[in-house]
Order: sequence, then C-alpha cells, then structure tokens
Amino acid sequence: MNHSYILLFSGADLLCDMRSRWGYLHEYSDIEADWLDQATQQHIGHCEGRGVVSYQIAENAAIDTMRFAPTSLFRVLPNLTPDHRDLVSRGAHLAHWRRTHRYCGSCGGLQSVHETEPGLMCQSCGVTTYPRVSPCGIALVVDDDRVLLARNARFPRPMFSTLAGFVEAGESAEQTIAREVKEEVGVATGRIVYYDSQAWPFPDQLMLGYFAEYRGGEIVVDGIEIAEARWFDCNNLPENIPPTMSIAGRLIAHYRDLRAQGLSIFT
Repeated sequence: MNHSYILLFSGADLLCDMRSRWGYLHEYSDIEADWLDQATQQHIGHCEGRGVVSYQIAENAAIDTMRFAPTSLFRVLPNLTPDHRDLVSRGAHLAHWRRTHRYCGSCGGLQSVHETEPGLMCQSCGVTTYPRVSPCGIALVVDDDRVLLARNARFPRPMFSTLAGFVEAGESAEQTIAREVKEEVGVATGRIVYYDSQAWPFPDQLMLGYFAEYRGGEIVVDGIEIAEARWFDCNNLPENIPPTMSIAGRLIAHYRDLRAQGLSIFT
C-alpha cells in the first residue's frame, strides 16, 4: 500500500501539495499517518503503474497550511487530462460516500469494507451498501439556431448553462427533462434526443445529457433555482458558459457545430 499514491480530501475539496509534481497525488512519505481517516480508505485505480488510494482528512488533523491547501474541484478538474480527471472524480465520489455512510441505514451498525463486493457491509446485520449514484437529466433546449440557457441562482459567478434536475422515483430520464424544463423555465418540449453521459462528483451525480426540442410557451423562470433564462443565437453565445470538460459545455458546443454545418439534431 505504501507504494500507492494518495488522493486526500477535506470534505468536498481536494488537498493539494504546492511542492509536488501534480499537486493532488501524494506520496505516503509526505503525509502524516494521523492526517488520514482510516475509515474512509478506498482504492480507486492506478496511475503510471501504481495504485491510487483516497482518504478523507481525519478530524482535527494538523495540516501544514504553508504546503497543503484544500482546493475546490471546480478549480482542479478543468486543468486535468481525461484520465486524471476520471481518477480524481472517482476519488471524490467515493471519499464522500465513505464519509457519509459510516453507519448502516438499516440498523445503525458500523460498516466496514466488504471482502468480495465493491461495497460496505454492516458489522451488525450484514446488509451491504454500494456507492450511491444519483442520476440527473441535463438538457439543451433548442429551436433552430436558438438555444435556451439559464442562470442558476446558486452559481458562484454569473454563468448561463443548460437545464438539469434529478431523476425522481418512477421517472425515465426523458420524463425528467420534460418536467424540469417546464418547472424551471415554463416552456414545453417535444422530441428529446440522448447525447452522452458524464460522472459528476458534486458529490455523486451521473449526468444524462439530452437535446430537447422547443415545442412552445414563453419563458417564465421559477424565481427560486433559476434567476434568469434567455434565448441565444448559437453563433452569438454569452461569454460565461460551461467549459467543454462538462457535459453542459459539450452539449452547447456540439449543437453550435451542427448548426454551422446546416444540420439538425432531430433528423
């Protein structure tokens, strides 16, 4: 295990070493043993032939703040190669899961790593818990050369993006898209076409990306989650839109490219 790299998380943030090669992959020799919450240890993959293990920082760990700094994944992920992005995303997802599932949801007993399954097993009742994955539908609503983008009231900085929402019990992802668009911006959708999916570790989403055909209605934002929504010409987009490392950014870029070729997503 000591030959492995460590990914170390402080809550939702990634602990970065300002002196190391990558910043986020640590050597065991650089990390004090009492910094590691051993109950959250999780093997997550490999890098350059070495294993990678994730941990949460132990409570009250005395981190050297002159060298190590908790850093938002929103800052880290856009700068990584796809392989490293997947590794860090998986680490963040599983570190959150281990931190929030220490105890059994059935009887309250302490959980430990299952010997043969990729899950946790309750030491009292034997129930096995697997990593939580929360499916979300995300869609770009389109109308010929127009795309409907919205500004979420919770975004840390002004940004126009696609619409999204969690899949509710009994729904298909397509039903989620139609419902969320209607609830958030008041318009009706027609055909809904699948595009791609993406793991999104904030903290445990699986984003299911779609294009949704505008069917009718005027934009009326809900005023709670959505602060503003507008139609934009896909050749004249706002400055602040998601990067293409995110599925929202890829939806926008792909549709813009299609329209530049005179193509439609629905044919």
